[in-house]
Order: sequence, then structure tokens, then C-alpha cells
Amino acid sequence: MKTALVWFLLTVGSVAAQTTTNTDTNCNLSGSTANCTSTSTTTNPSAQQQRDYQAGYAIGSALGNGLASAMQAHSLNKKLKKYCETHPNQSWTYRAADGHVLSSGNCPPPEDKSATAANAFIAKHKDFIVGDKSNADVMIAYIETHNLNPDEEKSYETAYKDLKKEHQLHLYAN
Repeated sequence: MKTALVWFLLTVGSVAAQTTTNTDTNCNLSGSTANCTSTSTTTNPSAQQQRDYQAGYAIGSALGNGLASAMQAHSLNKKLKKYCETHPNQSWTYRAADGHVLSSGNCPPPEDKSATAANAFIAKHKDFIVGDKSNADVMIAYIETHNLNPDEEKSYETAYKDLKKEHQLHLYAN
């Protein structure tokens, strides 16, 4: 057992204390005389390894913190959406564990949800002519006739897909 411990200490000690010295020698000949200068550099591989480790640790920490922040924001958005669905026009506050306010705001009124869903639909469909009153009338009629929820973007998508297939919409050419 003592032999193993001594071996361990000797090998760990020798790795930690190991240094490398590089010497570069440059000579100039002038007739039969040589003038030489030498430059030595000493490096400690364990010190370089420590710097590499610290740099890797810093990069890993930054990535981990960024990922954690993104996950936290996603979770907050899901909770906020669910809360606002049942509490329109209500205020909300998101607090840290120590009680200080991280973020706050107001849930949108019900009519804003329809506008948000319609705007999201319009942003995806560049061929949809927004200023065409007949397009708006046909889309609204379809949503009402099929009992679709105007607060959901998928309702506009369903109406668009079916009405486009039936050539009932005025669209920009592709």
C-alpha cells in the first residue's frame, strides 16, 4: 500500500513539476569567426493545461447559463400564456425566489388575441392580399361558419387552405 502511495505521489509530483525548455541558437559567420546567440524559453505544460481548462470552463459556463436562461424564458412564456387565457385584462408579475420583480405586464384583452392571431397568419402568407375587403369577408365568414376560434392562428390557416383550394381568395402571384 505504501509503495502504491509513493508511486502515486512521485508520478503526480513529476507531472506537476515537469517543464520544457526550448533553446533557439542563431549563428552568423564572418570569415572564420562564428558569432552565436541563444534564446531559451521555458514552458510549464501544466500551467498551459490550467489556462486551457479555465478557458474551456468559462465557455462551458457561458453556454450553460445561456441555455438555462432560454429554458427559463420558454417556461415563463408558457405559464404566462396559460395564465392570460383565463385572466384577460389582468396584470401579472414574475418574481425571483428572493421576491424582487423580474418582469411584469398586463394580459391582453380578448379582442387583441384575434388581432395577434390574424397578424401572425398574415406575416406567414405574403401572397394574401391584406387590403382586399373580399378576402377579409370570406375569411371571417369561413371562420364563423365552421365554428373556428378567431383567437387561434390555426383557424386562419385552416380557412386559408380551404378557401385557396376553392379559389375564393384574391392572392398575389408567386
